Amino acid sequence: MVVRVATVAFEGIEARPVDVQVQLSSGNVVFTIVGLADKAVAESRERVRAALTASGLALPARRITVNLAPADMPKEGSHYDLPIALAVMAAIGAMPADALGGFTVLGELALDGSLTPVAGVLPAAVEIMLADGAIDEARAAAEEIADIAASYDTEVVSAMADHARGAIRLAEGDPQAALAPLRRAFLVWQQFGAPYLAARIRILVGIACRNLGDAEGAALEFAAARSVCEDLGAAPDLARIDHLAATDARHRPDGLTPREIEVLRLVAAGKTNKAIAKELDVAEKAVDRHLSNIFTIPEQEKLAQRLCDATFADKVFFTNSGAEAVECAI
Repeated sequence: MVVRVATVAFEGIEARPVDVQVQLSSGNVVFTIVGLADKAVAESRERVRAALTASGLALPARRITVNLAPADMPKEGSHYDLPIALAVMAAIGAMPADALGGFTVLGELALDGSLTPVAGVLPAAVEIMLADGAIDEARAAAEEIADIAASYDTEVVSAMADHARGAIRLAEGDPQAALAPLRRAFLVWQQFGAPYLAARIRILVGIACRNLGDAEGAALEFAAARSVCEDLGAAPDLARIDHLAATDARHRPDGLTPREIEVLRLVAAGKTNKAIAKELDVAEKAVDRHLSNIFTIPEQEKLAQRLCDATFADKVFFTNSGAEAVECAI
């Protein structure tokens, strides 16, 4: 059995999802970590071993393999200690494996099993919460970053705070308000010679421009971001830009996004929100948010159009607040 725990890899102030996978198998008694890990991550073996021993747990005389996926993304830092330790504990039966679901885990372990502080947690929290649709929690983390910036009066931390504010305002559906903090952050990253972070800001500015109806401005921002990401070999960001460009190409007059169509099709197939979240590999809250966006439409006629646009197999029937059923023949 493979046990999985979610964590992140830091790229600048951005957090990338990482899947920590642990498997016990027969063979030589060895503790191996694979997945393009740096020295600090490789040293997690000894910290995890000592921390578990201090907690009264002994590692079994079996081969322990830890894979940090995706394998082609560099993993740096000591914050992988805790997710690896929890996955190992679940693999040896010291805790239920399903207890780890729904959590993103970061933490460095001391040899006595206690936790030590990890840098970069707040920006990561903003990114994770936004991806999960938890805007209030993301805003709370962003406010903590802003408080730190105010206390130490540093441009870099202020730029982190502005970056977070802009991303949150975009998530809230206020692209106009997002532009000012994003542009302030962009100027700081340019001043400090941080092209990757500046490119990440350009992507967000491009999204804001697109949402404001400025297709030309969005295209310029995406093109500038693409140029930098290609030079740096930032494959995940290039994929994101490609996705945004494809979404623009498939722009629909009713505003239904490709992911909303996907969610709607699965609803029509009779799947629950939990099943949809599992199939799409997203949080259940994200599915709830998509459904809220889809069905919060006052006019029955527009709702019927959205259902028809979803291209359900055969026919779809939907009844809204006692109104007559709507039939969409495909």
